[in-house]
Parts: sequence; C-alpha cells; structure tokens
Amino acid sequence: SWCLFKNGEGMMPVSDFIEKDKIKDPHNLNLELKVNGDVKQAANTSSLYYKIPQLIEYTSQYFPINEGDVFLTGTPTMAPVKDGDFLEA
Repeated sequence: SWCLFKNGEGMMPVSDFIEKDKIKDPHNLNLELKVNGDVKQAANTSSLYYKIPQLIEYTSQYFPINEGDVFLTGTPTMAPVKDGDFLEA
C-alpha cells in the first residue's frame, strides 16, 4: 500500500529526466542528493526492495501509467532541509 500513497496521478512536479538510453542498468544506478553543494544522500537502485517491473505491474492495477510518470519509492535516510536550501539530485 505504501506504493499507492506515493504514486497518485498529478502528485509531484519534477525537472528534466535522464534519457533512458543513457542509463545502462536501471537496477544498478547510483543516485545522490546534494543540499547546498554537500552530498546528504547516496544510494543505488540495486537496494530497491522491488524491481522496476514489479512496481509498474502492481501500481498499474490501481492507477493508469503514462509516459513521463514518476514512481516515488522513498529514500534510505531523510536529509534535513530548510527554506532557502538549494537541492541537486
């Protein structure tokens, strides 16, 4: 059910996407979050509990999935941020 609460239609605006042909393996992708230039989170998609096809299959039973939709799966730890912080991902 956690997946359902994070992936409703129109839930989150985002910036540019990385083109999928530039990602060699989506199940082994390093991700990082910087706050004001300092790395606050670093993780790899290999640690996802569910693989991407499983997320799509499960979620599509409840919501229509469209090109450009984003699946929010959570973070390993929460990086504290405050008003005015500059975030880079």
